[in-house]
Amino acid sequence: MISLDSVSLSSHKRVSSLARELAVLFLYKCETQRIYFFSPTYFQTTMAQLLPEELNPVRRRKVRSLVRQLIREVFGHYYELVVQIDGQLHNWSIARLHAVDKVIIILATSELLYRRHKTPPAVVITQAIELAKVYGTSDSAGFINGILDGLAQAVRQVTSEENE
Repeated sequence: MISLDSVSLSSHKRVSSLARELAVLFLYKCETQRIYFFSPTYFQTTMAQLLPEELNPVRRRKVRSLVRQLIREVFGHYYELVVQIDGQLHNWSIARLHAVDKVIIILATSELLYRRHKTPPAVVITQAIELAKVYGTSDSAGFINGILDGLAQAVRQVTSEENE
């Protein structure tokens, strides 16, 4: 379990990397509290708690804006994402996943499906793996890599069929 009080985020990370990490922490908090919708008030309160204080105002705005976009996309497509992920979990279900693994996979799946023209799949998967190494169990990174690789292949196949 992640203790949000002990999280130490580096303000030197790229805006997109920091935003993904904050999105995972926010989604984890939502998952543990069973919140599956976007609440502006809850978002503001949580971001005030999580955003590194040493971020300059411009980076702070950029990070907060990207986190908000990522979170809204997840909640806007939540059930579609769960169905897509469940399709990759052979003899398993998303309900059985560790909360951290679940939110990392959901966030990355959202990016693979709905931001594929903005972020290359390899970047999404690599950053998900890095987040799993920091916040997940010793098995999380390999497990998440396998799931996301399967989803990325499925997205590539659908995209190539659409272009034909």
